[in-house]
Amino acid sequence: PRPEQLERAGLGALAPIARVMSQQMLFMDPPGHTRLQRMCAGAFTPRRIEQLRGRVQAIADALVDKVRAAGRMDVIGDFSELFSAMDRLPTLLPMARDAAPILPDATAPGDLPLD
Repeated sequence: PRPEQLERAGLGALAPIARVMSQQMLFMDPPGHTRLQRMCAGAFTPRRIEQLRGRVQAIADALVDKVRAAGRMDVIGDFSELFSAMDRLPTLLPMARDAAPILPDATAPGDLPLD
């Protein structure tokens, strides 16, 4: 829902979140969404996805290996959040490779394969 819809529904406290989300491509309406989709399309071709398969698998394996010794796993905190940051960010924004060690609660530099 849009921020104004939340306000009308008495859920105004959620409006700031809706404002942020409405700026993301998934939540945009045309023509903004269409423009961004066209710009990103080349990064998600079947060939490009296949090229990333090994790297994505290595990142997932490293995250699971890191928590295996603990005998428990918080799927969101120990995997999903870090996987998103460590996989997509450097892939879509190559300059982020240098920033990987400063991601919140990320593993120590060198723990995860970024290349």
